[in-house]
Amino acid sequence: MISSLSLIIPVYNEEDNVKNYLKNYVKHLDQSKINYEIIIVESNSTDNTYNEIEFFRKFKSIKIIYENKKKGYGSAVKLGLEKSTKEFFTIFPIDNQYSIKELIDLCLENDGNLITFRKVNFTSKFKKLRSLIFRNLTNFIFNFNFKDINSLKIISRKFISNHKRSKYLSNSWIIDLEFLILISQSNLQINQVGIKMKDRQYGNSKVTFYDNLSMIFELLFTKLKFFF
Repeated sequence: MISSLSLIIPVYNEEDNVKNYLKNYVKHLDQSKINYEIIIVESNSTDNTYNEIEFFRKFKSIKIIYENKKKGYGSAVKLGLEKSTKEFFTIFPIDNQYSIKELIDLCLENDGNLITFRKVNFTSKFKKLRSLIFRNLTNFIFNFNFKDINSLKIISRKFISNHKRSKYLSNSWIIDLEFLILISQSNLQINQVGIKMKDRQYGNSKVTFYDNLSMIFELLFTKLKFFF
């Protein structure tokens, strides 16, 4: 059983998702056997996200960190890691694409590092195709055999924080892959488990057209950074 967990939630222009889902996350985690904390990293949103998050400042289980400007998904994740205190951490989206109940079940049914893969994916055909291309490219370039790259991970916090190459973790979305690289270069034991993924109901994905175009460049640059 994974009984100690930090949920790092990067947030940028997510007022509707914060308002509709965050309280539900807290409710279900409070009812579980997990010693948890939620770390929200808000990256200077331009909508009403700040005010929606401030409502949760009174919750003892929630830590709030504000960036003075948007520096990237990876930057928010690293800030969350610095403030985390539990044995394991996960990067959990605010948009409810993954079920908080399923996350809790995964923690209760397992006792070590988990890399999930999307066994059921209710997102658009384009998003499914993009994920498939990215996974196959990544497995080919890095000689991996992961069933998914950007799905949920539950990883030992100390493993990442103490890894000698953690200082190379990037400020971009590629940090999900970089976690897998650190794992692959160690003897860390992991299990790959299936999880369901829904499409978001509010707001838009923060993955841009530029991110799609730069995919191959990012992969090759990451290969150079971590393997040479």
